[in-house]
Amino acid sequence: MTLKQFLEYSRRRSRPTKPVTSSASEPLTKSEIESLRRDKKRISAYARKVFADFAPKAD
Repeated sequence: MTLKQFLEYSRRRSRPTKPVTSSASEPLTKSEIESLRRDKKRISAYARKVFADFAPKAD
């Protein structure tokens, strides 16, 4: 590979690509919101269980 070919190859590879994201103006559906709420409750319950030993003890 010549230097010219290498530079051209590097230029093509180094182009930044934009990730595919949904539009910010696209609202969540009711089922998506409910799913997020369930996940939040599940994570909260797990964190309380795992970190129960770190909670301050009442005297």
